[in-house]
Amino acid sequence: MNKSKYYVKLISKQSEIYVRIFGTDTVPINPPIPLNTPQGVGFGVDTNLLTLEQKLRLIKVISSENRIPEKEVKKSLLKDGKVFPIPIQNCILPNINQHQIDLLRNAFKDNAVKASKGIIDNNAVCEAACLSIQVVGLLLGEKWRKENLADTLFTNDGRMEYLKPTLSTEKERYEHQFRMTLVADSLFRLQHCEGFDLKLEELQALSPSNPEVKLEDIAIELQIASMLMRSGHKVKFNPRTGVKRQDYDLDIHFKQSMKLSIEIKCKRDETAVNVKNLRRTLYAAEKQLPENNPCVVFVRIPTNWTEYENIAPEVNRVMKSFYRNVSHVNCVVFVWEEWLKERSIGRERCLESLRNN
Repeated sequence: MNKSKYYVKLISKQSEIYVRIFGTDTVPINPPIPLNTPQGVGFGVDTNLLTLEQKLRLIKVISSENRIPEKEVKKSLLKDGKVFPIPIQNCILPNINQHQIDLLRNAFKDNAVKASKGIIDNNAVCEAACLSIQVVGLLLGEKWRKENLADTLFTNDGRMEYLKPTLSTEKERYEHQFRMTLVADSLFRLQHCEGFDLKLEELQALSPSNPEVKLEDIAIELQIASMLMRSGHKVKFNPRTGVKRQDYDLDIHFKQSMKLSIEIKCKRDETAVNVKNLRRTLYAAEKQLPENNPCVVFVRIPTNWTEYENIAPEVNRVMKSFYRNVSHVNCVVFVWEEWLKERSIGRERCLESLRNN
């Protein structure tokens, strides 16, 4: 088999037919992201990368399976190096590089632009979501992926509330794919940050028997850390100690050796609008942060809070009271997801910061 920059490893019993065709469980692919083909979602095998023996075996199998003459298969499948897809559930990428992640982000960005203009590119969304599954499998293991993500593109099993796997509406499908893309992108970009192994341990420990910690909480922390890193800051995950003034989420370092401590709070999707509860959250965050260096609190709020008519003035009153009593928190940043209402479905992440002057 000719050398390829990208390849997949076959992992399921259903892959035995591909092992017979290619004579190995490692198959070259091109392009390096999943494709949405008439045969389903899969990684494309560029037939130009196959040996003559592999091509002949492939023609025979397709001819036999589909009752099509071998000459016809050869003409339609192998002409100009036409791609042959391997179903995504039968394989995993054994390594993923920055180029593939950039393709993932660009596919999603391109689709968001098209969606704002009333155009839905299902191929781009599907490719980004499927590569996200592969990233998660690479970093958290196949067992975790299968238990928590592998079927959520296609089933209604309700395993992960944050990822909205019910998929009963187009809005829910796009929300699910948007969030999964962000989670995967954040995991990949942050994997070399100090303390990242602590986040992986937290994700591995997620369990229905421990409802105090959910994927939503960790995912928001990862997304904010990734956003800060993309802004040029060095990110360090702070270990949980349970000690007052030391039990916060992140440190980021500036070029002038200045450290900024960050605590991230997440109001989950099911949380009703409750300004008193928000006040308690802010003071809880303040107690976790050190008093001897600048600090910022990020608060993720559910989208439905932004639709509440009086939310802005009520939050402003809470913030004025909070800043009167707290001096070491320099800024509170509210983060939420917002559906674009022009023409079609799209999703964007919104930020609003309120500073302690």
